[in-house]
Amino acid sequence: FFTSDRPGGQGGQDVWVSYRKDGVWQEAENLGPPINTPGNEGPDCFSIWDNALYFTACDREDSLGGCDLYVSFLLAGRWSNPQNLGPPINTKHNEQNASVSPDGDFIIFTSDRPGGLGGADLWMAKKGRKLSRLHPGFEPSGRWEEPVNMGPNINTPDWDGVGFLMPNKTTLYFSSRGRGGSGGADIFRSTYSDGEWGFAENMGDIINTPRDDIYFTLPGSGELAYFSSDMAGGRGAEDIYSIPIPTLIPRTRLVVISGRVRDAET
Repeated sequence: FFTSDRPGGQGGQDVWVSYRKDGVWQEAENLGPPINTPGNEGPDCFSIWDNALYFTACDREDSLGGCDLYVSFLLAGRWSNPQNLGPPINTKHNEQNASVSPDGDFIIFTSDRPGGLGGADLWMAKKGRKLSRLHPGFEPSGRWEEPVNMGPNINTPDWDGVGFLMPNKTTLYFSSRGRGGSGGADIFRSTYSDGEWGFAENMGDIINTPRDDIYFTLPGSGELAYFSSDMAGGRGAEDIYSIPIPTLIPRTRLVVISGRVRDAET
């Protein structure tokens, strides 16, 4: 799933999808309504726990600002009408590029709202909790708590954004123009430990170039990482590139177990 303003869409930037068969990407298809409109849309991430697509859309009738974050659920093979995430995630400012944890407990996104370090920053919000009626303890309330700025180990006075949270919930990849490096926007990595996100580490010139390198994603197949760049030699203003994961980072295994735990009495 990717963003493109190529001909044949609904207008502006749309969400497109291509399927990889026998190692070859097939002709891209427009995802169509209700995700795409004559405005601008771009896919951000998928949520396993609720079968949802989180995406960015700009200047819609129900938007709170220029660009807002939306969610659509895959129901019986069809995408539901998108829902604006609303406050406190969306504001009258720009919110973009959501990355949601696999359990749906927290979200990381880009925003130029007041209270940041300057330009656009990365922000994080957790799901609220409510007392469970069926069992002792607390369960997700379905509402997001007030977002917090992710701080100077990640954000700078310049532009920082497009976070990609690994399924382990402790590794974050993002792009920044405020930390030097190869030039333009570079891709960085931060690790969560002892209650805070660590100082950002530049991923080096194996992936970063003198131009803008952004939108790092690492699919669950574990073969290739993807990113977007306007580096020299591309086919357009900004292209999508891939790199073998073992070339970039150590390969790790992740097992996702999904199901229901039932109580014999209730």
